Amino acid sequence: GPSLKKLDLQFCKKIPAEAWKKLGDAQWPNLQEVNLQYCFQENGAGAAEALQAVASAGPSLTKLNLYHCGKIPAEVFAAIPAGTWPNLKEFVLYYVGSLTEQEKARLTGGRRQF
Repeated sequence: GPSLKKLDLQFCKKIPAEAWKKLGDAQWPNLQEVNLQYCFQENGAGAAEALQAVASAGPSLTKLNLYHCGKIPAEVFAAIPAGTWPNLKEFVLYYVGSLTEQEKARLTGGRRQF
């Protein structure tokens, strides 16, 4: 709910797409830290809904770890509005080839270094 501040699902590779899809309408305005490391390593199904929910945090989000989430399709990132996460201090994207440097800068309001 709205009081959620930290979401850590690191290594939860087996969450089915149907479960992720239930997050599509989630609103987490106070969310500050998200760790989805390895969640989308083998499959990108449900990534759109998961990142839509994370996007609802907007400027509250300071840490986002998508390490080894290489199956997130590029169009999932493209659907997130520009400048959604202007206050990110950590944006871990190793092995996420679908996210270009330009796209990363677009999502963070122009910032490229983390």
